[in-house]
Amino acid sequence: MGRRQTQDILDLKQRFAGNLILLRSRVDLSQEETAERAGLHKTELSLLERGLRLPRLDTLVKLSGAIEIEPCALLTGMTWRLGSNAGQPGTYMQQGTFPAEPPWLPESP
Repeated sequence: MGRRQTQDILDLKQRFAGNLILLRSRVDLSQEETAERAGLHKTELSLLERGLRLPRLDTLVKLSGAIEIEPCALLTGMTWRLGSNAGQPGTYMQQGTFPAEPPWLPESP
């Protein structure tokens, strides 16, 4: 894996970690509560939130259900852009930040 690809993966891990922490904290769940609701070990959740691991698809779906959001919310700001020349690989891009009140958050009681 080349240096750019390695940095792209690190960037994705950090962006996912930030998204997960922000969304989990907005619904006032601890790591332990979130892990239990998602059927994950708390160590797995900790690894994800520290940007040390990317989730599998089923884990992404479990986490979104645990914090009652759409799975796409956890991927906010992550996109893939094709290379500018034919045959050139693309790159991951990070865009923007969350709005103050994302539309996928549940209504406050």
